Amino acid sequence: MDLTLDEVKAGVREEMDTIREVISDEAAQKFESVDKSIKDIQTELNKKQAAGEDPGAETVKDLEARMDVAEVELAEVKEQARLKIATPAIPQKPEDVDFKGVFIKDQDAVRNIMRQGGYAQSRAIDSSVISSAGVLNPQQADAFIDFVVAQQVGIGEATIIRLMSPQGYTEELRLASRKMVAATEATAPTVADGVTAARRTMTTVEVIWAEDLTLTFLEDNIERRGAEGHIARLLATGFGNDSNDLAWNGDATDSGAFIGINNGWIKIATGDSDVNDVTSYGSAIDTTTEVMHELWKSVPTKFLGRTDYVFFVPVTFAQNYAEEVSARLTGLGDQVLVNGFPALRYFGKRVIPEPHLATASGYVVVTPTANLHFGIQRAITVDSEWNPRKRVVEYTITARTDYEYATGEAIVLGANVTVGMS
Repeated sequence: MDLTLDEVKAGVREEMDTIREVISDEAAQKFESVDKSIKDIQTELNKKQAAGEDPGAETVKDLEARMDVAEVELAEVKEQARLKIATPAIPQKPEDVDFKGVFIKDQDAVRNIMRQGGYAQSRAIDSSVISSAGVLNPQQADAFIDFVVAQQVGIGEATIIRLMSPQGYTEELRLASRKMVAATEATAPTVADGVTAARRTMTTVEVIWAEDLTLTFLEDNIERRGAEGHIARLLATGFGNDSNDLAWNGDATDSGAFIGINNGWIKIATGDSDVNDVTSYGSAIDTTTEVMHELWKSVPTKFLGRTDYVFFVPVTFAQNYAEEVSARLTGLGDQVLVNGFPALRYFGKRVIPEPHLATASGYVVVTPTANLHFGIQRAITVDSEWNPRKRVVEYTITARTDYEYATGEAIVLGANVTVGMS
């Protein structure tokens, strides 16, 4: 993960080298220009915030609008490069991946049984047409993981680490400041020793998720094109919802059957001395805007150049912030009234309502999205079995997952937040 503005620039140069190899110089120059524009806009927004300007002010909104346009342009150039690099083997969309035989052993046989009368013919369904088991192949596993994160807020924004073994790592480079010295001719300088490496370990925990799909569901869906892909998406969405819940609320010391599965990001952060903790907000603070101002003040200076910082907030908090900004006669207020939550920004930084951040816990998390990591092994297994007594197909999915972040220094953890939580 890039930790300083210099490292961000170094990362851009490295990315530029890759882009120049696969697309035109004109497109590469556009990439460089737009990237610089984004950083300049964020710098201006940071200055306005430091000066105490209203986040709903027209000048702030104009800068945010310019950033939105620049980010779209940057994404377009990156997508051109990605497609060039992927040629000729452009990855399939998850919807296009063939899950045949994974969830139903003989789809044609099941379809014929359904056509003959559904419940009346259900005795003809047996293990020869339903039962299947095994590890998803790499292509299926990647598509399933895409389905898992597609509709989730936290893990959908995080860096997805597709592990090949039960253990993985997040690497962090730390760069000390003020190590530069004046050069003296004919004299070797003292080695700065300014770069250190820190490694955080991801150790996956096996999780299992069971679901029953009724005969009625099969009857309604077996005729549709891509029925097994539909089943994959349905099961993965449920699996993803629980994974996202655990990402925020997991606590291995908890006795709860679900919460105690694994440690989530908040539990890890509360035990990390590098995390910037904010636990009090002053008696004069009575708006969500003021709470976010207090939290942002705790972001270390070296991270202020990052453009992927977001506020993860409980839904109630987001609703109250939306009401605050929509009440103002500003462009931001109008956008929130029309577009709702997607338009929520605080000085250019997205304010994201996370359903699994419980209001009662009082947590708001400020972090770069790339800092959060969700690790999942590609060795995902699926077992299915027809249960004639219940007239359902029993599906059992097993996987190994873990949660981590690259550096606690980039995180501001707001605890005991009460303003805007009711």
